[in-house]
Amino acid sequence: MSDRFPQYSNKVQDKTRLKIETMMDEVLDGDRKTQMQNFVAWMRENKLTPSYNSTNKWRVNFKGHHNQVCFLMLSGSRELDAYDFGTWSIRVAYHGNILGKANDENFDNWLKETTWKNIGKCRRCNNTCPVDGHTIDIFGKEFTFVCGTYLNIVNPTDDEIVKLKKQLLLIKNCVLCR
Repeated sequence: MSDRFPQYSNKVQDKTRLKIETMMDEVLDGDRKTQMQNFVAWMRENKLTPSYNSTNKWRVNFKGHHNQVCFLMLSGSRELDAYDFGTWSIRVAYHGNILGKANDENFDNWLKETTWKNIGKCRRCNNTCPVDGHTIDIFGKEFTFVCGTYLNIVNPTDDEIVKLKKQLLLIKNCVLCR
């Protein structure tokens, strides 16, 4: 889809290191755009900073720490997008078992079920992963050929965003306590 926005092709993005807000304005519209704008604003308020990583992908970590918390992705700006134009997704890194840390059984059940249902499969996006992806036990269930970011939610619902915010704060606190 780079011909749709040639000014944001892979080479241009890599050279200029576009801010996520610039691409949100070009790629998203309506509720998805508002939803992602609010989510990114919330992240910045909580010192979770999206910074350009690669074409249509922003890495999120928090000030003073290099541990990745998640990635935000927008579809519609590169040639080989996995999703339809106008789609955004969040890929959350697995930071060990955070079940029970929220003292909320409903949240724990949601996190377990959502993670198992949305495991990110390895797409060989780079050469740093094993040829057959990762094999990992996530919340007591083994998965194979897993992407290093594990949880991938495409166009999250408002309810999923509320729970993702809780999850990201738990991850942030776990990393800070190490």
